[in-house]
Amino acid sequence: MASLTVQFTLRRYVARAYWTAVVMVSVFGTMAADVLHIGLGVPFAVSTPAFLSVPAAVFMLWYPSERTLSIHSIQTRRREAFRWAAALATFALGTAAGDLTATVG
Repeated sequence: MASLTVQFTLRRYVARAYWTAVVMVSVFGTMAADVLHIGLGVPFAVSTPAFLSVPAAVFMLWYPSERTLSIHSIQTRRREAFRWAAALATFALGTAAGDLTATVG
């Protein structure tokens, strides 16, 4: 993901780079959930709990490593990597859970 590479090289907030990375991470997260379901035939009832475990794992690794989950303290590349991993996992979870509720409800 070129947009994340650019984001990681910047040492200050650049709106265009940041929001491009947000859009690309959201698209990739959505595609991850859809590829599992459409491409591999994994039911949403299976992928949703699986995707629920991913952000949980990110947070379970992030907090002991950094002793904070505050977005206001993201000043290192490692913390930024945790933030983007959490965002990606959240988009995938949101897509899987949203599609699950749309098809079941």
